[in-house]
Amino acid sequence: MSASHQNTSSRRVSGRLAQWTATGRACLLILLGALLPANSSWADEVAFGTLVRADTDHTLVVTPRARIRAPFSGGRSHVDAAYAADIWSSASIDVRTAATSRVSEQRDELDLGVDREFDDLTLRMSYRFSNEVDYQAQGVGLGAALDLAEGSATVSLDLRAGFDRIGRSGDTRLRERQRSLAARLSYEQAIDRDTLLQLVYEGTRVMGFQSSPYRFIGIGGSCQTGAALCIPEQHPRLRMRHAFVARARRALGDSASVGLDYRLYVDGWGMVGNTFGLRAAWLPNDKTTLTLRYRGHRQNAARFYQSTYEIADLDTQSFFTRDRELGALWSQRLAFDLEREFDVGSAGAPLLLSFALGATYYSYDDFTGLDSVGSLDFTVSALWQM
Repeated sequence: MSASHQNTSSRRVSGRLAQWTATGRACLLILLGALLPANSSWADEVAFGTLVRADTDHTLVVTPRARIRAPFSGGRSHVDAAYAADIWSSASIDVRTAATSRVSEQRDELDLGVDREFDDLTLRMSYRFSNEVDYQAQGVGLGAALDLAEGSATVSLDLRAGFDRIGRSGDTRLRERQRSLAARLSYEQAIDRDTLLQLVYEGTRVMGFQSSPYRFIGIGGSCQTGAALCIPEQHPRLRMRHAFVARARRALGDSASVGLDYRLYVDGWGMVGNTFGLRAAWLPNDKTTLTLRYRGHRQNAARFYQSTYEIADLDTQSFFTRDRELGALWSQRLAFDLEREFDVGSAGAPLLLSFALGATYYSYDDFTGLDSVGSLDFTVSALWQM
């Protein structure tokens, strides 16, 4: 058996084992939650679900997740624990240009949080740990929410710091770091009994390695078709990101509501993005909710993005990329959600079952080898409030 065949077989076996491992962990948490009595006093909520996404660029993602929220200190404090896995298998154009037929990977993430209520003020802390073969990430967060005007308005501030370590599978020489600092300020106001308005600003400073360790750029052609030179992707090591969001929700009687979202994104790499969202919900009865969502997005390209690079660009440019997410693109998404509440257990604890089906279409203005990608995804989840 050749070395390349052995590596391919090993990746396939590792991918299958990763899927079973992640699924087993999620199922264990689900089983523990399902075995809890409905009148359990140690948990307020148990939630679990799975997202499956497939696209036309030969990529499949399966994401099982589970979460438990439990009270302590008389019910005014809570602790949250959540586990999720991203099981990713792809033969996309990015993988094929790296001369690999298919790659399977898994990312495991654990989130822990604690909050404390003080009358109108709520304080919270969080910790996140994420691990995969070539990437390890940790993050800490502090937050506060203050209710104003007898609960008709809420101001929230969240601060986060991230510490990531980046490598390349099979290459012990590549050891990079990334640091991030983020702040999110939110103001939510009930205009009247039927209308809710929310304004959000989020700023993020990202420092360190921000390229993909697996992308290589062909100079004067493709790395697979005789480029004069093939170099690693090189991004700037500092990126300032800003997002401004406005959301409005309006109830239409007792059984329907509509919503409108707008998000403006700008960053230090010269990118500007505009995202619009529409939402319509209908309650055919007091235990069922049907929701239709639409999202449209348009962005320009980063300053240093080019679909192809020539030898002369080596003298005039410092940064090179083959990240299609940094190019000009537009996308549209349409999704349908169905939620149904059931009373279970002797105490009639509500169990909320949800099913979501979505379709997304991406169109790239200037990306060599790929004009568009379509994807379908569905999510099945449950939330048990005890």
